[in-house]
Amino acid sequence: VEWVMIGINLLVGIFLTVDTLRDGGPLYAYALPVLYFGYFALALYAQRARKRAEVGFAPTLIGELDKALWQINHLIRQARRMILWYLLPIVLVGSLILWLNGKPLWTGALLLLLPVTYLASGWEIRKFYLPKKRSLESLRETILTAPAS
Repeated sequence: VEWVMIGINLLVGIFLTVDTLRDGGPLYAYALPVLYFGYFALALYAQRARKRAEVGFAPTLIGELDKALWQINHLIRQARRMILWYLLPIVLVGSLILWLNGKPLWTGALLLLLPVTYLASGWEIRKFYLPKKRSLESLRETILTAPAS
């Protein structure tokens, strides 16, 4: 997931920059490509920081479960933060650019994306990530409380 975000942010940043340069767009039109390049750099940094933090798990069954729990918790945190720190700035900057270009209908449509995406993100967490987390926690607890043979 992280490498996909890194690649998408880089490609979209390049595409928007080339498109704005080709069209000779106004100065404010460069805000969105700059935002994508910033997210590219931030995603690359976050991926490396996550990899460094992942090293400390024991090479045992419990260690592997702890690592899997750490990863699912990371995915849940990432999904919850994605709306506020990623989508909100992009939608606001994109909406401002659309508004300044005289496209209020598209501005409204883009702003409607925020609550829909927020609800979809919560559904994704409840439907996919939390059941997996509970299952891993249950398995871990079962192994820890099982009598030794």
